[in-house]
Amino acid sequence: MLKEDYKIVLKTFGCLCVAAIMCFFIYFSVQFAWGAFFTKNESYTVYETVENGENTELYTFNLADGVDEQFTALEKQGKTVVKVYNRSKLTSGQELSANLICFAFTIVTLLFLNYNRIWTLGTNDNNKVKFGRVKEDKLKGLKIGLICSLPSFLLFVLAVLSRFGVLPQILFSVFKLANFHLFSINNIIFGTETTIALSQIPIWKFAVAFLPLLILPVICAVAYVLGYKDISLKDKLIYKDKKGKH
Repeated sequence: MLKEDYKIVLKTFGCLCVAAIMCFFIYFSVQFAWGAFFTKNESYTVYETVENGENTELYTFNLADGVDEQFTALEKQGKTVVKVYNRSKLTSGQELSANLICFAFTIVTLLFLNYNRIWTLGTNDNNKVKFGRVKEDKLKGLKIGLICSLPSFLLFVLAVLSRFGVLPQILFSVFKLANFHLFSINNIIFGTETTIALSQIPIWKFAVAFLPLLILPVICAVAYVLGYKDISLKDKLIYKDKKGKH
């Protein structure tokens, strides 16, 4: 690889970081929207504010039970009481749909940020090979994607070691958070339950979780080869669409 290729590596890695940040906001936006549309207030917890300013939990009331006479009685006694509403939880299907939408956004974002740059690199390298300026290397796109994914691969290895108790379990959380562009798919694979011991997670789930780490290398590999062969998917799709109208 040439020096200018490493500039492409840095740009691609930078775009990976940007994708992670974008997915962070998209994930919580989707979670907020799903919570607003698919959940509702099902109960509330009543707290009393005592003299030192602290709140003491008194009881929880289910809205389906009708009128909360106990709360009315507390107010009549002159006590300072507040309600904190508890919303219902998303069903497993609703959680799955939210995570799938976020994961689809991840793939689209990685394509949008990286495809054209790597495709152009492949086209330029093809011209350089024809004039004998560089040697042919059709795996260059794959190499760029793998180099950019090295930090993710390293964190994955550390997460696996933490699964076996070799390293602190917090490294598993570090792996998920540092790869936030894959946070949604990791939720699907590992689940969102935080009370389960890491040692109880089947090892096959870690094997499955490794596959999404290959998304960027695959995008870079395919984009570079198509660019090297001067194959434009956009032109082919436009041509096919025009052909279908005749």
